[in-house]
Amino acid sequence: MTTENEKLFRLIDQILEIRKDLTKDKLLELIKEKKEKIGAGYLTDLGALYLILNDLGIKLEEYTKLSEITNEKKGVNLTGYILSYKKYEKRTVFYIYDESLMRGVYWGEEDFFKNISAGSKVILRNAHVKKGNNEQLEIHLNSHSSVSITNEVLKLDEIIKKSPNAKNYIIKGIVEGPIKKISYNKKNGSAGSGISFFIKNLSKFRAVLWDYENDALIEEGLTITAAPALIRNSEYGAEITFLKPYTVELSPSIMDVYGSEDNVLLMDEFGNIRPSKINNECLGSQSIIVKKARFQFPVFVVDECLKHELKMNYQPLLQKVANAEKGYVSVDFIVLSEPIMRASDKYEMMIGDDSGEGKIIASSETLIKLKGFKVGEKVRALGLWSLGEGSFMINEFTYFTRT
Repeated sequence: MTTENEKLFRLIDQILEIRKDLTKDKLLELIKEKKEKIGAGYLTDLGALYLILNDLGIKLEEYTKLSEITNEKKGVNLTGYILSYKKYEKRTVFYIYDESLMRGVYWGEEDFFKNISAGSKVILRNAHVKKGNNEQLEIHLNSHSSVSITNEVLKLDEIIKKSPNAKNYIIKGIVEGPIKKISYNKKNGSAGSGISFFIKNLSKFRAVLWDYENDALIEEGLTITAAPALIRNSEYGAEITFLKPYTVELSPSIMDVYGSEDNVLLMDEFGNIRPSKINNECLGSQSIIVKKARFQFPVFVVDECLKHELKMNYQPLLQKVANAEKGYVSVDFIVLSEPIMRASDKYEMMIGDDSGEGKIIASSETLIKLKGFKVGEKVRALGLWSLGEGSFMINEFTYFTRT
């Protein structure tokens, strides 16, 4: 049974699909304001959101989750995460997940899921659910059906857990190094080559393109979209191998700019934060097009870029205090204490969220970034260095904002 909280966030997803100018945080703020205006005890969060819908003049369609489908149905609107697809001459077979896994078929020669990467949450409109050859329910789409993408994406490692045997993932992410050329011997005795690199979207995976002959160079910082891909285990852990014949599209990455001109943070479309150095031509821009870049730990050095006219308003990939991964992270938290001196050049401020408590560590040089925050205040930090186990280090690139 769908909980009240699940209904709330499903409705928020639908609103964000229609109103690209809104964000999840803004809607939650409007809910709080509406409940305060009406008075305590009168509205749930979901009830307040329905009133906000009326205020904004938004009319929503009804969507069904895959897990709620129990029999054949015509003309339904469905939501779920695209895990993989394979295009044939006159049909496309796909797999979609949302608490249950379902096979689907689009009937037509069009590349129906073009540019939809693995893990993207989609809305399928005017779908037909009926039994396939094995008597299992499956989704059928035709020329009267349509697909659109929401703002929500599953992590690659979550996709692999949901559909471990799929072989036709569409992978999209930012190219990271090291980029290496590979030599090997083919079964017929001739020499073969390949190229290995890392792809980062919401997770980071090593990837290999065998016998890559495209003129477009695989370079750090570019956005890559490639298919079909197989996820397999290797000595590096889970690894992405692209199956021939594959298609590869490379394009400059658009990133939003945060921080100051001296301490720049770049946020990509997946919400990852990168401490960066950008050339003078792009300083002062709210968003940039990255044409040529390289990772020179600990920063992402942008050698060639263009100013982008509009800020993309990407949402940060927020991690939880108690279980944040190591590396540069973004965190929403509540201040639990003022900074306390623990050593001659070490200060700690206690923070927390619904996952647990943690601490932010500052030196005497970076302590100034914590000035002015009050106990109980809600804060967002971009670009903290996570040490693991709820500990975070402020660095020169860390950027704080009140939420």
